[in-house]
Amino acid sequence: MSEATDPSTSPAAPRWSKAKRWAPTLLGLAFAGAGFGALGIASSGMTITVAPPEEPSSEPDPLAVLKDDVGVLQSTVDELAKGLESNLGTLANQLDERAAERAAGLEAQLGKARATLKSLAARQRRLESDHRKLLAALADVRRELGRRSEATSPGPIARAEPEPAAEPEPAAEPEPTAEPEPAAEPEPAAEPEPAPTPKPRRGLFAFKLGGGLDFDQLLRFQVVPSLSRVGFDAKSTLHDFSGVTSKVKGEVVMRLGAADEGSRAEVRAAAASLRTGVEGRDEEMAKRFEVEKYPDIVFVLARFETTRLDRQAKVLEGKAHGRFRIHGVEREVTVPVHLEVDKSRRLVVKGEAPLKMSDFGIEPPTVAGGAISVEDEVKIWLSLRLRSLGKVAQ
Repeated sequence: MSEATDPSTSPAAPRWSKAKRWAPTLLGLAFAGAGFGALGIASSGMTITVAPPEEPSSEPDPLAVLKDDVGVLQSTVDELAKGLESNLGTLANQLDERAAERAAGLEAQLGKARATLKSLAARQRRLESDHRKLLAALADVRRELGRRSEATSPGPIARAEPEPAAEPEPAAEPEPTAEPEPAAEPEPAAEPEPAPTPKPRRGLFAFKLGGGLDFDQLLRFQVVPSLSRVGFDAKSTLHDFSGVTSKVKGEVVMRLGAADEGSRAEVRAAAASLRTGVEGRDEEMAKRFEVEKYPDIVFVLARFETTRLDRQAKVLEGKAHGRFRIHGVEREVTVPVHLEVDKSRRLVVKGEAPLKMSDFGIEPPTVAGGAISVEDEVKIWLSLRLRSLGKVAQ
């Protein structure tokens, strides 16, 4: 009998083993070829664009502006409601005052009418008394006239020669009748009291909504951080870039119509919050600013110089003379600024000025042995929106 043949020892066994070892490699190459083929087909309609990182904007977020506008509108509505409530109360008080004044006037007139009636009654009594006296005097006169008439009438004629008549005795003079007492003069009527001058009355809607910016009043303003930006623009051998932060706080005290007198301001920005759009660059900048040691960038206004004032447009332009403190170093600067009042009665302040980093002890950064460097001079700028806190007590 012939012996069974072992397949593993057959001549085809080595070829099969090699095929199994190379199969994964060949399969991978096949997939790679298919991928490159698909990529070649798609490359005809594909465009690859390399763009620099998006630069931060100096303008506030429109959503934040809208949110603040809604807040201003809400405060205006609340103020209007308070004003209406106050004026309705004033109206009620005025009505009460008018009713009380009218009642008091009527009471005074009634008192005067009573006094007049009393005076007329007394006058009537005096007239009646005078009338009775006149009637009595008239009766006495009539009686006296009767007696005189009887005494002077002739006697009867005697036939004998009459004796000479005795001379008649002179008639007794009538007793003087009592003269009627002169009627008492009427008491002068009391002069009417002058009517009180009416107080000026305030109309129902005679009030102003607060928050209006009066250019002739010394006002205090507060920075609205969500709508404010402080930043810088820098140039380098590679490309220009900007840094910006909205972590800003501060106050401004100013009479917009006469800003040259008594103006003061202080604005602070957190140095560690400056962002340029590149994380590594932000970290390097924070190191050079030594933000742990010098956390704030500060501007303090010393005086303001007005160059243009338009009250109708509510615009003020001028130069802000003050001091910048960066990296713990202070330098005097002059910043041209533009101020205006927006539709929500906020004060908008914008300004910019060139500064050198080396003036504040900051070494401009370099990369790749100086092949990429940042210029020493940068432009620092402010874009602030401030809300009025009202008048400043003087």
